[in-house]
Amino acid sequence: MYVIVQTDPSRAPKAYRVDSPAGLYLVDKPPFTSELMRRFRARRRARFEAWAKGIAQAIIVILSLGIACLTFFGVIQMRVVLSDSMSGTFNKGDVVVALNPSIVPPRIDDIVIFHYYNIDRTEKIADFSHRIIGGTSAGGWQTKGDANDEPELSPVLKDDVVGVVIGWVPWAGNLLQPNIMILVVAVIFAAYVAGPELRDRIRTRKAT
Repeated sequence: MYVIVQTDPSRAPKAYRVDSPAGLYLVDKPPFTSELMRRFRARRRARFEAWAKGIAQAIIVILSLGIACLTFFGVIQMRVVLSDSMSGTFNKGDVVVALNPSIVPPRIDDIVIFHYYNIDRTEKIADFSHRIIGGTSAGGWQTKGDANDEPELSPVLKDDVVGVVIGWVPWAGNLLQPNIMILVVAVIFAAYVAGPELRDRIRTRKAT
């Protein structure tokens, strides 16, 4: 016969084997799982999940605040790719992440975000994210989209460069579309409202 004893709720129950009125032996693992052990493991698992959830939330908040501050002060920027001119490297709908050129000076073969003007620089055409294929910082950079046949006609001056691309996130730009954002918010709200009830139902089914 086995006896399960728990003197402290914060500590695991102990199992004893009773061989005779005078024979009581502590065992590492009884041949069954008692209700006391199940409850203790459930409480321990719940504490661990709450601890892990708190740590994850803290990390997310710190990262979010850090990125927001860096973006506010112009250290980094994120841009949604709107064309296929860099297809094969990153594609339309991706999000590129760039550092301020004062922190990472652009060099040949870097991908940079820049203001692009017409030849006589009387009109800004758009902001591009293309690769530097030649030129110098002093005389102007020659740039080209990886998927384009020809480079830009106008040189890109030092002050035109607003960011040096350090990475990109595939498809992230598509999630920023208004209809997708509405869907994501609706799903999160539904999960927040219905989540506790669904968890209770799942636990009830497991218990039965």
